Amino acid sequence: RLARLLRVVKLVRTVQGFESLVLLMTSIRASLSALVWSSLLLLVLHLVIALVINQLLVDYMLDESHPEEDRAIVYQYYGTTSRSMLTMFEVSLANWIPSQRILSENVSQWYIVYALAHKCIIGFAVIMVITGVFVQETISAANTNDSLMLTQKESALKVYLGK
Repeated sequence: RLARLLRVVKLVRTVQGFESLVLLMTSIRASLSALVWSSLLLLVLHLVIALVINQLLVDYMLDESHPEEDRAIVYQYYGTTSRSMLTMFEVSLANWIPSQRILSENVSQWYIVYALAHKCIIGFAVIMVITGVFVQETISAANTNDSLMLTQKESALKVYLGK
């Protein structure tokens, strides 16, 4: 009986140690619809911007008066819709300087305005709003998870009684 009781106590400690994992899984499950809608929103925004940028750069890439190396570099980032889409996601979510510097140095200085506007609007505003939605979903999931709240109250009570 004592061995069985020790196994139960060990299991409870293990489950209490995984309360963060339970919260994480509950939050992911709760924010699945927000993930789908935010991904769809970003996909559509980036597709529209990629198509516009691609069309604006077609003349530059086909103009043989510009150096071939410069046109090849621009093509590498913006030459097709799929390349342009990948660059748009990179600009919004990762390292935006190299791809935007190529435009400003090789094509026109006016692409600096586009780069800064894109980074401020999409990179900061839209991404931060989406992050806020995910944070709100996590807080809601944590507040509505009764077993997690009970576990947290029990551990807080143990800490309080231990003092």
